[in-house]
Amino acid sequence: MVSAFRLGDDGDLVSASDAGDDPADRVIGDIGGGYGRAIWSRLRRSRDHGGEQSFHGAGGFEDTGSGIAGDERTRPWRSVMPSGKEEVVDSIAVVVVVVLIAIVAILVLPASIRVVLQYQKGVLFRLGRVISVREPGLNVIIPVIDRLQRVSMRIVTVPIQSQGIITRDNVSVDISAVAYYRVIDARQSVVAIENVRAAIDQIAQTTLRKVVGQHPLDRVLSETDAINADIRKSLDATTVEWGVEVTLVELKDIQLPGTMKRAMAKQAEAEREKRAKIIAAEGESMAAAALGDASDTMMAHPLALQLRNLQTLVELGTDKNSTVVFPAPLMSAISDIGAFFARETAAVRSESPGDRRIFGRSTE
Repeated sequence: MVSAFRLGDDGDLVSASDAGDDPADRVIGDIGGGYGRAIWSRLRRSRDHGGEQSFHGAGGFEDTGSGIAGDERTRPWRSVMPSGKEEVVDSIAVVVVVVLIAIVAILVLPASIRVVLQYQKGVLFRLGRVISVREPGLNVIIPVIDRLQRVSMRIVTVPIQSQGIITRDNVSVDISAVAYYRVIDARQSVVAIENVRAAIDQIAQTTLRKVVGQHPLDRVLSETDAINADIRKSLDATTVEWGVEVTLVELKDIQLPGTMKRAMAKQAEAEREKRAKIIAAEGESMAAAALGDASDTMMAHPLALQLRNLQTLVELGTDKNSTVVFPAPLMSAISDIGAFFARETAAVRSESPGDRRIFGRSTE
């Protein structure tokens, strides 16, 4: 393949790459079209100026003579093209550049934009190091170099599964709870701990077991608010280093053994019976005191006692009873009357007949 041409002494194109001046090495080039004619005219003009030019394909022309300056000896091959073709090449180059820019923008722009929601904060890493904490809104990062990790700042609920716990008085109970926490330092929650939720779950279980084991069963059942506060304080002492705050802990369910349930049921039943007897005794005492006051009042006022007896007779008479009940005072009065008549009868019998006549006359 011929890599360069030159214009010989006879005005023909010859190979400039082959060594020697042998006429057999001269090759007459007939390059068709306007492109060939332009090269031919260029070579002839160079010869007329007293020098030689070599054409090196895409490299352009190179003057081999000393009559042309260095910047004129080397020119791009496009300089010999017609003006219309130059404009087409320029337009194609512009279109290619625009297309490349559009493709790069389409690929890079989505990777450069990050949206942080209202309840989030973004921790920005650049080449593995924390640079800043981004606020909610639109944030622009450098693709490949930057990484934005979003952190939720809302309150999170963590259920604490039921577990067996032995209280201070050696009673085994199953207790489940629920904890609420929120992130207060986004940077620390990402850097200091790998998984905040899992860590809160594990430490809440151990803290629940430790705090409940320090109290007897009665206090666990009756003072749950105090136990909840103790658990929350213990959790806060650990989670503050992670940028997390435990806002609330609640005991959700306390399951007792079957024997303990029966014992507590008996105790509750005995307690209820005790209160019932106390209430009944207090009622009897109050009733006796009231009766004593009433009897004192009736003894001081006999008429009131008679009125009470009459009222009792009226109440008995309203019932459909075949038995008539007389009050004790009435029966004693009847007995007194019977005794009186018996004494009178005995006295009459003990008198003589003459006295009876006299008594009879006198009575007549």
